[in-house]
Amino acid sequence: MQEWERWERRVQTAAHPAVYRLVRLIAARGPVVRVPRVGVLVSDAGLAREVLTDTEGYTKTGPGAAAGLWSPVLGSRTLITLEGAEHAALRRRLGGLFTPGRVTAVCERCCAPRSKTWSGGCRRARRWIWSGSSGTGPPR
Repeated sequence: MQEWERWERRVQTAAHPAVYRLVRLIAARGPVVRVPRVGVLVSDAGLAREVLTDTEGYTKTGPGAAAGLWSPVLGSRTLITLEGAEHAALRRRLGGLFTPGRVTAVCERCCAPRSKTWSGGCRRARRWIWSGSSGTGPPR
């Protein structure tokens, strides 16, 4: 296993210990698995990218697609529900909001008041993730 894979496993296990294990068990059955009453789990990165970038063969707005769930909540003109040229145009318009400088500024403004109480927990979690803990959960 490569270093990035170990890191990803540690982060995912720390964030969602039970869900991560469940998803890995399902994914062990194959790169594409139909999960009753949930949908389809695609665990192969190449196949997932193919689905997400093939607007001819796959749709966000067809039966059972994400648009059916999100449109009533967010409206029909969101990145989650738009496809093709409209999706690309909206991504370009919103891109400036997600530059490293803008994200850093928002995080500093939102997190600075809480950073003193979070810092101890973050340091403990970081040590736990880097130690390669075997899923016993982050330290409290």
